[in-house]
Amino acid sequence: MKTYSMILKTFIFLSLMINANAANTFKAKVEKATVFLNGAQLFSSHDIVLTQGVNDIIFEGVSPLLQAPSLQASGKGNFTIMEVKFDAVYPEAVAINKPSAKKIKALQFVSDSITEVQLQLDELADKMTALQTEKNILLGNRLIKGETKRDTLNLFKDAMDYLRTRLSNINSETYKIRREQNLRNQLLTNLQERQNTMSEMISQVENNGAPTPQANYRVIVSVLAELPTAGSISVNYFVAQAGWIPEYDLRADNNTNKLQLTHKARITQNTGIDWTNALLTLATGAPMQSTIKPDLTPAYLSFYNAYQKQKGKKNQADMFAPQTLSLSEVTTSSKSGATLNDDETKDATFAYEWTSVTENMLNTEYDVKLRYNIPADGKQHLVAIQTKDLKTNYNLSTVPKLDANAYLLAKITGWEDLNLIPGNSRIYFDGSYIGESYIDPNTTNDTLILSMGRDKGIVISRKKLKDKTKERVLLEEKTISVTYEIMIKNTKSVSTELHLDDQIPLSSTPAIVVKMTESSKAKYDQETGKLEWDITLKPKETKKISFTYEVKIPKDKVIAGL
Repeated sequence: MKTYSMILKTFIFLSLMINANAANTFKAKVEKATVFLNGAQLFSSHDIVLTQGVNDIIFEGVSPLLQAPSLQASGKGNFTIMEVKFDAVYPEAVAINKPSAKKIKALQFVSDSITEVQLQLDELADKMTALQTEKNILLGNRLIKGETKRDTLNLFKDAMDYLRTRLSNINSETYKIRREQNLRNQLLTNLQERQNTMSEMISQVENNGAPTPQANYRVIVSVLAELPTAGSISVNYFVAQAGWIPEYDLRADNNTNKLQLTHKARITQNTGIDWTNALLTLATGAPMQSTIKPDLTPAYLSFYNAYQKQKGKKNQADMFAPQTLSLSEVTTSSKSGATLNDDETKDATFAYEWTSVTENMLNTEYDVKLRYNIPADGKQHLVAIQTKDLKTNYNLSTVPKLDANAYLLAKITGWEDLNLIPGNSRIYFDGSYIGESYIDPNTTNDTLILSMGRDKGIVISRKKLKDKTKERVLLEEKTISVTYEIMIKNTKSVSTELHLDDQIPLSSTPAIVVKMTESSKAKYDQETGKLEWDITLKPKETKKISFTYEVKIPKDKVIAGL
């Protein structure tokens, strides 16, 4: 009786062990994904029931592109995590069903028949070639052509009779061969179609219609439980085949001094598994970059042959970068942690209202509290992050030397609090789409300047006045006077303020002396040659600005760049 009781207890214990192992194998559903600019950290978890001793918790269906060094596991419960590893279970070879000998024999018969018909067609083609050759020889015979000197009328008549008879026979045989070729070609087509059908039927029998099984990629977590217990286990790992790029919508209103900035993300992933109903965190970090700080090595000086260098010119676009203005107040409308409201009378919420922002020592993270489906299709999927209302200073700015257009600029200070990263932006003004721009917060300026597009209500022209361009020679020196005129017209029905930039050239050698003589009250920077005007234009008003500078050079020299 005691022996029976021991056997029963052992059987029950083994059953529990088997059931526990079976119950601790789970489908690795992606519950959360932290998406970096390049790569993503994927998280999966599940409740577990453990028996005493070592238990293996298996998460099946993880990404085949998992980077093993990044694999981590954590848990809740009275147990110890001993090991976490990644492996793949490859399917066994599928048994191939053999088709019947009768079908194989029938297929072989059809293949033999195709070979025989092809040989017959080759034979007919050879006969056709022989007849055509004979016909060509007959028609090319000198007797038939009457080119021999011994020709007699009787001999020629006999030759023509033979030619007529033989050509008639050749043509009859040719038509007969063509009819045979048509019949054989049709038979060959039918045999080939039958061969394809029979081959497909045999192939279906061999494969039994079953798809090729795929490898099962798994994460195995080994844990030690001193007593039977329950808890939960979580795993996460990094994959490189994912990422996101920022995108912005800028919406301006002519009646208010506010700019609405909507921050979005375009997520792509090709990790081999779909993210279904997953929570997303968008991080600005890049885990694939090197984490090792570079060290300086000694730098040594040496002699070299120096070549004459001209003084480098500044990039014109940088020289005429719009200047920063005063402080702009920044207010946020993000509703972190908001809850769904079932009251149908309230306004609908937006996706970006369900995002909270967290800053740590290495990057910024946007926690999206809505769940998204991101399939592994390599396509872009749009996710709204947040929106902010910015009190902004607007002004028009123009550089007519480079572009005869006035650009509307939005100038924002305190932009460091926006947690922006470089990205394209779409611009809307008074509800209309204006175009695209680019936001680059990687600047050391206190003011972030966003270009909102061109203002077609301002007409600008710039020209060199030939009648005021003069040249004087005194002794060994030549003086050249140059005048430019800029016309600005406000075609709008409201007053407009405009910031205008221009420049005069700089000297690259002591032999050239440049002097500003008339600037129309411009702010002049002698170091850069830059001229700045702040202009107020009344409705429909036109203003003229001109500036003049002189260049002194040796009289025997010719100068360029005026």
